[in-house]
Amino acid sequence: MVVQDPSEKTGSQTNPTIPATPAVPQATPAPPQTTQTTLQPLPGVFGNLVLVSWLSDDGKDVIFVKNIETNDVQRITSQPNIDKFRIVEIHPNVDPKQFEAIISNGFEQGAVRFRF
Repeated sequence: MVVQDPSEKTGSQTNPTIPATPAVPQATPAPPQTTQTTLQPLPGVFGNLVLVSWLSDDGKDVIFVKNIETNDVQRITSQPNIDKFRIVEIHPNVDPKQFEAIISNGFEQGAVRFRF
């Protein structure tokens, strides 16, 4: 018969009265988000124009669009402006993401929208 000395270690010993805590992996920190986003032009003639404001002035629609390449803002109504832009249609919506204005430069038509 072999008797083992209690001071000898025969492998890993755990105390059955103390519950083992499983190792929890640490979450990977998310990369920092930039607060400023750069708007990229969309394809098409009106791809660099962003709708920045719309109002109904005495029953007449007026929009303001911004050229994202030059930061120029221009007022557009149903009458052609100096750049020959005019409003063709307005598609209002309570959700600004769905609002659009169809404008024309005298040759082509395109939609401009608010960008978020």
